[in-house]
Amino acid sequence: MRPLAPAIGIIAALAAGIVPLLALSGCPQRQEIARQTTRAQVDDVMAEIESSRVPAELLTWEQVLEVQPGADVRAVAARPGGGFYVAWGTSVAPFDAEGRALLEQPLSFGEVPICLAATADTLYVGLTDRIYLIDPATWELRRTIRPDEARVYITCVAADSTGIIVADAGDRLLLHYDAEGRLVSRIGESDDRRGVPGLKVPSPHLDVAILPGGSLLATNPGAHSVQVYSPDGALQQSWGGYSPDLAGFCGCCNPTDIALLPDGRVVTSEKGTPRVKVYTADGRLQSVIVPPSDFDASTRGIDLATDEAGRVLVADPGRGRVRLYRETAAPEEERM
Repeated sequence: MRPLAPAIGIIAALAAGIVPLLALSGCPQRQEIARQTTRAQVDDVMAEIESSRVPAELLTWEQVLEVQPGADVRAVAARPGGGFYVAWGTSVAPFDAEGRALLEQPLSFGEVPICLAATADTLYVGLTDRIYLIDPATWELRRTIRPDEARVYITCVAADSTGIIVADAGDRLLLHYDAEGRLVSRIGESDDRRGVPGLKVPSPHLDVAILPGGSLLATNPGAHSVQVYSPDGALQQSWGGYSPDLAGFCGCCNPTDIALLPDGRVVTSEKGTPRVKVYTADGRLQSVIVPPSDFDASTRGIDLATDEAGRVLVADPGRGRVRLYRETAAPEEERM
C-alpha cells in the first residue's frame, strides 16, 4: 500500500496553491481551466487513496501467465482457439496458450501498431490512420481500410461476422464497415433528435467491443461512462459516473479501455490511477483484477482482451509485459 501522507500533502498544495495562482490572471477562461485541471488532479490523488484500500473480497482474480515480448506493449487480442496476439514497438506476433512465440520473427510494420483484433480467419492490425487485414495462416496482407475522416486517429478495432468497427478518437466516432471494407455508418455523433449526446474524447483513448446481436459497447471517456449503441446508432444504455470512489471513474478521461467477458460482464481499465476492474452488464462494480499497486504509477494505455474461457489479458506498457488472469471465485450478483 502506498503511504497516504504524501498524497494528502499534494491535495493541500493543489487546494492552496494552484487555483489561486492561476486565478490571479483575472481571465475567466483561465480560471475555468484552472478549476477543471485542479479538479482532475485532486480526483486522481483521491482515487489513488481510495483504490489503495481495495477490499479483499473484491480481489477475486489471480495472474496465471506473464510474457515480456519487448518494450512498449500497445495491444493484445485473444486468438480464437487459444493463445493471443501482442503488438509492441513496431511488431506483432502470435503466442500460444503457454506464452510461447509462434513465429521466429514477429511481423514488422515499420510503424507503431495501436490496436489488434482477431477472428478465426483474420488478424486486424490498426495503425493511427488505417487497418490492415492479415491472413493468420499465411501472414499475407488481404486488405487495407483507410478511414476517410478529417482527423482520423484510430485507437481500437473490433470485428465479428457482422462487420468491422473502428474507433476513431480524432473524429470522436465509431466507424462501421462491412466485411469488404465499405463504410456502412458512423456511430456516436451528437444527435439531439435521437437523444445521442455524442462521444467526448479529450485524449486518444476510445475503445469499442461488439455485443451479441451487433450492438456496440463503447467507452465515453470524457463523460466517464460506458455506453451501448444499437447497430443503427441509437443510444441504448449508459452507466458509470464521475467519482474518485473505487466504483467510479475520474481524471480527465476514463475508462480508457474495455473488454467483454463471455457472460456479458464488462472489464475496464483506467489511467491516472491505473487499475483494471469488472462490472456487471448494467454497471455495478463486481471485482478488481489488477489494483494500482501492480502497475507503475505513470502507466496508461492498458489494453484489454478476453478469451473464450473467460480469462482476461492485460497489457502493461510501463513494464513491457502482457499478463493473463483467471477468476478464482464465483462472481456475486452484486458486490457494491
